[in-house]
Amino acid sequence: MQSERTKGYEEYSDTELAAEVRNNSLRAFECLAARYQRQLLGFVSAKIASREDAEEIVQDTLIKCYRHINKYNSRYPFKTWLFTIARNNLISRLRRRETVCEPLQPHQEGSTASSPDREIADSELSELIWRTAHSLPEDQFTVIWMKYREDMDSREISRVVGKSKVNVRVLLHRARKNLARVLSDLS
Repeated sequence: MQSERTKGYEEYSDTELAAEVRNNSLRAFECLAARYQRQLLGFVSAKIASREDAEEIVQDTLIKCYRHINKYNSRYPFKTWLFTIARNNLISRLRRRETVCEPLQPHQEGSTASSPDREIADSELSELIWRTAHSLPEDQFTVIWMKYREDMDSREISRVVGKSKVNVRVLLHRARKNLARVLSDLS
């Protein structure tokens, strides 16, 4: 749901909004921020123990986005550029301070389960998978998160993590293989 402040911009593409922000439209920026704040918070919260720290990193990301909007190259998806900023902020924060990670919360979109028992089983399985994914090496976790939680393709992920598409596919393969191995050891 759009606020009155962003009304009129909801139909704009990210690229169009970025162009408006370049022309000093605060309303266009508010629309971009509203579009991505929840996704950014989910991404950052997966690696930061404190909700307040995660929110601060997201705010820093949005501030950097606004300040450096002229560096955005509209040939590439805005989301990729924004998540690159978020990832770099996250890495900087983790390097500055040892932050203990908490278990991930499972993705809670609409469920297609046919019964309450099935919903509980699916939720528990999802929680187990993401908790297990949290133990993967940082680069593997990041690509898995972006692929399955942010629905990014290999090309977009490669831009965010600064690796080739082939390297991203290798990381995804290794992450899936490691997840399968750990999960099979648990059963």
